[in-house]
Amino acid sequence: MPTLAPVCHNGDEQAIGAHRRSLALALAAGVSIAAGSDMAPRPHVDLLTELALLSRAGLAVDDLPGRVRAVWRNGSLGAP
Repeated sequence: MPTLAPVCHNGDEQAIGAHRRSLALALAAGVSIAAGSDMAPRPHVDLLTELALLSRAGLAVDDLPGRVRAVWRNGSLGAP
């Protein structure tokens, strides 16, 4: 699922609705959801803002620290 922040920033309600439906379908199917930053040259925000948008769209983030599976640090992928 693409990052929600740029879509919400643009205010395109049709695109926002499509992203939210996509998230709902993924959650209902048990798909793992990843969040992070690719630092692409387009409107991006910090990870906390993205998580807040995902939460408002239906992703439960109350147990987020317990669900972290990997962290990228200093060019290496590792355990949290």
